[in-house]
Amino acid sequence: MVLRNSDGVAVERTGYRDDSLSSHIQEWGDGFISNDITKKDLADSISARHREWGYDCPATNIDCLFVEYNHCQPVAILDFKGKSPSVRDRGTANARTIANLANRGKPLPFYNVYYDNHLWTFILDPINDKARELMPKNAVDLTTMSEESFVRFLYDLRDEVVPSSIVKKLQTAD
Repeated sequence: MVLRNSDGVAVERTGYRDDSLSSHIQEWGDGFISNDITKKDLADSISARHREWGYDCPATNIDCLFVEYNHCQPVAILDFKGKSPSVRDRGTANARTIANLANRGKPLPFYNVYYDNHLWTFILDPINDKARELMPKNAVDLTTMSEESFVRFLYDLRDEVVPSSIVKKLQTAD
């Protein structure tokens, strides 16, 4: 049974979207790591250690990668970045690696998404051909989108319509 809030949206059930790992670390116990470590601290620690394993053992440290899905089927890969698109990450080894993953089998669109969490605006940077093919109508590379436009785009990827109760809560272009 899927638990839903009053708007019909499934509630978070895993806790993996929490801002810190503290509650989970307390559950895991055994002195695994200190109770005040955050996800970023853990990722930075693992990333630093992994680099010590050598040049021929590369990996990508994904800070905020989302797999958008519908009915357990992936519809897109989004790498959220809270910085300006003037520093584009499309040619980095990380972006190329994720694009190669997205292009295996039936290609998935892969976007870098630059966001402003004060205004709740989003900029889509399509990384692979499938992403460019599915860009919103009238959108060009690096177009700033309102939260409403962005959420409508996410629903379009799923061939779904945004419920009006959700639209009411979203920031618009004003």
